[in-house]
Amino acid sequence: MQFDEAGRLEVVNRYARQGAPPDAALNKIVTLAAQFLSVPIALISIVDKDRIWFKAKYGMEVSQIEREPGLCASAILQDQPWVVTDARTDSRTQTNKLVSGEFGWQFYAGVPLAVKTGHNLGTLCVAHRQPRPISLDETTILRSLASLVVELFELRLSANEALATASGAVQDRAVARERADHLIKDARLLSAIVESSQDAIVSKDLNGIVTSWNGAAQEIFGYSAEDMIGQSITRVIPQNRLHEETYVLESIKRGERIEHFETVRRRKNGKLIPISLTVSPIRDEDGAIVGASKIARDISDRVESRNRIRALLREVNHRVKNQFAVILSMVKQTSQRTDSAQQFEAGIRKRIMALARSHDLLVSEDWRGATIHALLEAQTEMLPHKDRIVASGPSILLSPMAVQYLGMAFHELGANAAVYGALSDHQGHVDIGWNVSDTQGERWLELIWHERDGPDVGPSSKDGFGNVVLKRIAPAALGGNGSLTSLHNGLTWELHAPMGHVETPEVADGD
Repeated sequence: MQFDEAGRLEVVNRYARQGAPPDAALNKIVTLAAQFLSVPIALISIVDKDRIWFKAKYGMEVSQIEREPGLCASAILQDQPWVVTDARTDSRTQTNKLVSGEFGWQFYAGVPLAVKTGHNLGTLCVAHRQPRPISLDETTILRSLASLVVELFELRLSANEALATASGAVQDRAVARERADHLIKDARLLSAIVESSQDAIVSKDLNGIVTSWNGAAQEIFGYSAEDMIGQSITRVIPQNRLHEETYVLESIKRGERIEHFETVRRRKNGKLIPISLTVSPIRDEDGAIVGASKIARDISDRVESRNRIRALLREVNHRVKNQFAVILSMVKQTSQRTDSAQQFEAGIRKRIMALARSHDLLVSEDWRGATIHALLEAQTEMLPHKDRIVASGPSILLSPMAVQYLGMAFHELGANAAVYGALSDHQGHVDIGWNVSDTQGERWLELIWHERDGPDVGPSSKDGFGNVVLKRIAPAALGGNGSLTSLHNGLTWELHAPMGHVETPEVADGD
């Protein structure tokens, strides 16, 4: 990309003024960036002629640094995110003072803030004092937040230029009458905007009596303007939230503005809805506070989305802990039953890969579960003589937990069959069958893995990890029991487990 430094500095002077009051919106963005990427430092930097100063900062004490050692000075030369995952080994940053000096940054990711002129003002960047990778999702989040920063800069510039134009017009007495006409039109326009707004816009006096009520307020709360004008606003406030109205009125009387206050209000039909409130004082021509203007936004979708995200994070946390528990069990049991480091490494690698195949299967189905047929296909696809495996049984959607533990069992059975059992020669066969039986009013899964016509191996006296999985770990995890029988020409594994432990809950509920 071409780089016009003189033109860029002119644009910096137009868009960003050092020493301006802190910007709450920009501070929220750097806080979100730090939280989303789990890093201790996030900044909105402006790269000036001889220094880099921070329009907003999170986790950083200083407000500016010299331009020469700044990583942001390198990032603005790009048109894509500039990322350093390990500054100690990256040739671009090994000698940088931010890396080797008191800051000790080892990770940096900066997205250039390109305004509509095409110039980069600075960056939205994150940093860490430890090396770390950055995922595609994290890069996308950082770019999205950077776009928000640019939009805010554009809005601020447009507003400032419009204000300057308006101020000049006021000073010209020759256009005073024309301005009066414009004010009338603006008032009509404002009224039209209020009525067409999708947010409820309400005004009330200092006693909480409603004085105006727009169409969106009727849509959100169910009350018409005729229902509410002249009535107390407490009509839409639940009993356990009435103290909020006292707080709002006291704040308004002090001339304070209330920003984005999330709460709950009641519709005419009694339904509670989550809303976000912004409340500002209304003043008369003498500056005295006479009431309050309230903007209420229905945030039901936002709250529902937030709750879904929280539920998803709890579920992910639960599943990750389960995976760790399974892997730790694998490591422990495999280490106790191997004679060398090489044997341990080979065994644990294959078992973790089998677990990964089950995990991939679950991910492809959005963690709803997987059928026994699909699980068998995933765990036997790499086995020799796969054409001599016959599987039959009804379609059963296994729960995520059942997929993991049955996947472990199928892997152990398949690996044994390929090395010692029915699939280790050219004559053996594997028959896998399952059905659901009714035992004293409870539905049970009955599954059998049967090998025949294989080599004459005989029963094994060694209680290896595979035996532990088939006899204890998998059956216990599914609330059932398992048995393993070794005959001279193959083995048979039988599993009996209650369907409540095996089947995906939604399917079980539907039955």
